[in-house]
Amino acid sequence: MPSDSVKGAIGQRAFDSLMLLLSGGALRPSPLVPDDAGVDRVLVRLGSPRTALIQVKTRTTLDRGRYLGIRMPAIRDWEVLASLYILGAQLMPRSPWVGRRVAFIPATELPPPPPSGKWSFRVPMAPGSSSRFAPFVHDLPELATVASRALDGGPAYPWPPPGGAARWVKRLTTTTVGTIMENEAACAIASHSTLPLNAWAPLVDDFGQDFSFTDQEHAAALRLQPKGAFGVQPDGQMRIMVRRRTFRPDPFCFLLFMHYDAAALRGPEYMHLVRADEFEKLAVRGKGFLLYNGRPQPGSKDKWRPWLYRFDEVAGVLETALGARKAGWELPARREDVMRVRRALGVRRPLSGVGRPRRRGGALPALPAMASSGATRRRRRADPTRMERGR
Repeated sequence: MPSDSVKGAIGQRAFDSLMLLLSGGALRPSPLVPDDAGVDRVLVRLGSPRTALIQVKTRTTLDRGRYLGIRMPAIRDWEVLASLYILGAQLMPRSPWVGRRVAFIPATELPPPPPSGKWSFRVPMAPGSSSRFAPFVHDLPELATVASRALDGGPAYPWPPPGGAARWVKRLTTTTVGTIMENEAACAIASHSTLPLNAWAPLVDDFGQDFSFTDQEHAAALRLQPKGAFGVQPDGQMRIMVRRRTFRPDPFCFLLFMHYDAAALRGPEYMHLVRADEFEKLAVRGKGFLLYNGRPQPGSKDKWRPWLYRFDEVAGVLETALGARKAGWELPARREDVMRVRRALGVRRPLSGVGRPRRRGGALPALPAMASSGATRRRRRADPTRMERGR
């Protein structure tokens, strides 16, 4: 189970992505540095002089299945209260990582601060409530519209948007798309990590590595570059270009490829997690770029198939790779190599960790077994992780 601080970070990144996507990149949430004023995000619109302050509150469960419990230090500064909003929702174990109902409450509507100096109240999230907070609870697709009006009385952003989501996402800049994909990767990994997997983001993102991951002892580190797209080709193939200028084919770097379903406001169920040096060998070579052309689907049988994982398995793969690096072994990325290294490390937990979500009608489908090729068998014999205890 993630710690409270990790759960807070998941909620903040999830809302960042939703605000960007639903507004077509018009609304920009930014973290407040330092984070010591009871404010998680500053919301701006380019060209507008107004700002809104946002405090994000999430809970993994609703009280009695209906109420979002909110507890926070009371803010007495009227200038802060006048522009502060409480953004709350239930935290979910899969994308979009928050529930389908969200609260966007002006701080001026909160009860007077009690003598204890802390607010504690419950917000009914189901429709039809007569609570004082009921007017401030909305369906998730309405989030950008509500925030826009609170910020500066700006325009509405209906969802689904006129013309469809496919046309809408074309408004997004490359940097905005990258931010949404990075947030999606961070939420998936943080939500399903079973170890204290520390994530770090670089100060300057110009060398193609968006995250670094270390173990609790900081004895080993990995690098990760998430890549994603909103659309797929008619044949179901997803094509993503990786610029050579920022690409490093290092054996401790990984690339994570995903497809985000904008119409459903939901990230992928399956992703390809490929080691950078292996990606360089398999990618289609272009002028100044390497092309990924895979189908991240359970039934695919393309060349990327050995690196296919469910979203809730990615954290387990990275944890296994960290263990291998600490042991001085080659880092695994193919599914069969990952499972062999986990046996060698004595790890008995399932790769998907804890809290695997279920879809209607049962569990997520298991991946079909793959036959080992001769090259794979030769690689097994040469792999230093093939130890007696791992046989």
